[in-house]
Amino acid sequence: MVPVEIYADAVVILDTNQWDRMPMLRHGLAASLLFALRRNNLTLLLPDIVRHEVQLHLVENTKLRTRRSVKGSAKFAKS
Repeated sequence: MVPVEIYADAVVILDTNQWDRMPMLRHGLAASLLFALRRNNLTLLLPDIVRHEVQLHLVENTKLRTRRSVKGSAKFAKS
């Protein structure tokens, strides 16, 4: 991990569970968080382990949704 100098009044770090709850931070609560961060010169950090876990979850969710889509398409084709 590379040390980073942060020029901010404060820092906010989300864990993987929070990131997953607000997919890619596209959620009303996330919008409020990002607004507050920007307005108060705060910084959102994403530790490497969270980044790695989020990537892993995205891959798992994509595979699951693809399987569901294929099953749904197969059922629709039979109708």
